[in-house]
Amino acid sequence: MDYTLAFAENQVPSTHEPDPYMHVFLDAGNGNVLAFFELPTKPEMGRDEKTPDWVQHLALKVKNRDALLEYKEHLEANEIIRDGAKLIQNIQDIIDDFPEYIRVRLKENFRKESKNIQNSLDKIETLVYDCLSCQAISRDEIQQNTKLEADQLDMVLLKLELNGFVQRIPGNRYIKLR
Repeated sequence: MDYTLAFAENQVPSTHEPDPYMHVFLDAGNGNVLAFFELPTKPEMGRDEKTPDWVQHLALKVKNRDALLEYKEHLEANEIIRDGAKLIQNIQDIIDDFPEYIRVRLKENFRKESKNIQNSLDKIETLVYDCLSCQAISRDEIQQNTKLEADQLDMVLLKLELNGFVQRIPGNRYIKLR
């Protein structure tokens, strides 16, 4: 991310409270901006202790796997990941950070559902699921094969991914997991 702008003031514009701060803006691409406040007179904040670690994250879309690895290398060089940030490449990376009791429940549910996948899917989910294999296929190819509207296909793919039936991989492609 490229530095875009920063400014500092001695009082808050909206409340006129005398509280020095700096506001830093980074270009996150695609018209997105990531902004941070630096509050030099306030104690260090750390992370929000009332929410689990896995909730606190930043998700960014990248062009492809090569770009992802390049960003990862850049982040590691800047100590962001070494200081506790985690690179999320797929849904399993998120599940791995869930507390043990949730992972156990997910595994139990997986076992129950995997007994008869086809019976657990509705007609449209089965249509999409049957287009997939262990060979990656693009979202556009899935849409051409199923003739589904884009928003409907995206919902089905998301549901299949969240249920562990498919995995989205770089390049907006999908593979069948089971």
